[in-house]
Amino acid sequence: MSASVVRRIRLPADSRTPAAARAVVRAALVEADLSALIDEALLLTTELSTNGVQHAGTDIDLEIVATEGGVTITVTDYGTGRAVLLPPTGELVERGRGLLLVDHFAASWGTTHNAKSKGVWFRLVPPGLAD
Repeated sequence: MSASVVRRIRLPADSRTPAAARAVVRAALVEADLSALIDEALLLTTELSTNGVQHAGTDIDLEIVATEGGVTITVTDYGTGRAVLLPPTGELVERGRGLLLVDHFAASWGTTHNAKSKGVWFRLVPPGLAD
């Protein structure tokens, strides 16, 4: 890879947003020669963008920063709630697994909060570069 790839896009609060977010992430990772990270990146992007659309009900901002050392993806919404990792209950549930998946697959992740928005970011690194 010769240079970093940065993409920033605002997507509407719409049921098609997770698919649009995946398309942007896939294109950025292919351009950055990070195809080995596509599956995990698409899974986590789907979870976070779906959360923004379903729970916050607002537009989301998607940011992708890809370098030879990996990719950091941030999904920001404009809802008032906080992003929180809930402990597993042992029960099979359909909702609430998004941050558990992020915690499992990402090399690192975190949240940002301010008066008008909240974001969740995660970092994936190519095999062989993981800590």
